[in-house]
Amino acid sequence: MTKPVSETYNLFFCHMDDTQWKALAQIYERLPEFMGWHDNIPYWFGVEEDTLDTQKICLWASAEPGGLLVKGHLEAEDWIQWQRAFSILAAAAVGFPVKPAEDEKSCE
Repeated sequence: MTKPVSETYNLFFCHMDDTQWKALAQIYERLPEFMGWHDNIPYWFGVEEDTLDTQKICLWASAEPGGLLVKGHLEAEDWIQWQRAFSILAAAAVGFPVKPAEDEKSCE
């Protein structure tokens, strides 16, 4: 059964340079179930559409002042596996540990 998922990571646009953002964007397609870019937003597992079906399986990411927001609806096991892969690949791309942003300083 799908559930809403959401995590904000310690990837702040004010603390990363263009090279790091480009490297991060390049790893997106290596993550499980990459679907491509739609309106400049990367999607995995499916693409969120303007629909009343809020349980549609999908995952997307957006750079926000509080960090990189990853949000969607997934099966719990898929979410856990995706997060593991993301943390490993993203850390290699940007050069520092990637983790939830709750204890980090944001751009605000």
